[in-house]
Amino acid sequence: MLNGMVRWSPWVGLTGLLTMLVGLVWDLRLHRLSPESTAHEGVLAPENPGHHLFAAGLALLVVAFCLFLVGQLREGRYGAAARLALAGALATVAGTASLALLMGVSVGEHQHAEAVAEHSQDGHGAQVAIAPEAHRHDPAPDRSSALPGVHHPHGTGIAITAQELLTAADVLQRVRETARRYEDVKAAEAEGYRMTTRTFLYHYVNPRYYLDNRVLDTERIESLVYARGPDGNLKLVGVMFMARPDQTAPDFGGPLTGWHIHDNLCINPATWMVVGLADSPDRCPTGSVHVVTGEMLHVWLVDTPAGAFADSEEVIPYLAQMGYRVR
Repeated sequence: MLNGMVRWSPWVGLTGLLTMLVGLVWDLRLHRLSPESTAHEGVLAPENPGHHLFAAGLALLVVAFCLFLVGQLREGRYGAAARLALAGALATVAGTASLALLMGVSVGEHQHAEAVAEHSQDGHGAQVAIAPEAHRHDPAPDRSSALPGVHHPHGTGIAITAQELLTAADVLQRVRETARRYEDVKAAEAEGYRMTTRTFLYHYVNPRYYLDNRVLDTERIESLVYARGPDGNLKLVGVMFMARPDQTAPDFGGPLTGWHIHDNLCINPATWMVVGLADSPDRCPTGSVHVVTGEMLHVWLVDTPAGAFADSEEVIPYLAQMGYRVR
């Protein structure tokens, strides 16, 4: 049996090398998708399968090398000194690999325990749910009039400059012109957009546009937003500009254009599909990665009282009143 294992050692080594390369590519993909959430990950972080693949590939390479050394020792063509050197090399490689594995597991468990303890100190835990519309915003300032006898029956005005208003209107107009290309979802898919959320709203993201280092380019919009219309077909109801975590979103419209972030998404790195919500990596489904997004901005093509740049949770009730539905 040992002779057979020795003969298979080159194939074991090749398998290990390929596994390491797959793990490396997976890890690079996760770091590019979410640089902020992977900046402080552990050595064997459970939310990053790339690390595990890399470690498994390295283990296979070590096994293959050890089998090769065993085969050399069994051939008996070396002198006593050479055999002693080979035996020493075998013991060194096996011992170092075992020590590295134990250290990696120990560090991973320690970091996981710290994350759990930190999460417990928060006093609450978010349940994983398929509802990617949740995000956080700063409350709007109270602009009630300080003058006695002055009332605002239609609400207080928004502190916005003329330039901000004109710029926001220009962006809206250019978005409407570009969006005509994607009224049919099949045209969007043909251009590289892929579905990433499927709730009341269907977000389609174009990875190429997301990674092209451009922000607020109305000709290369990162995300399209569809909803199922009264006839059951997907209708384009809006778009969403997306900045990466390492980019700064342009504040072109002042308070009219409220960019937002998500800090609780669990994303499948292979498909970019949002598979759940969680406030810490250890609560994401297996195989997904916890993501803190860059800034995002919705621009709505359907006119509602919520406004052209409103948050999705403000627009959804109006869409429902207009006959749009979940399925």
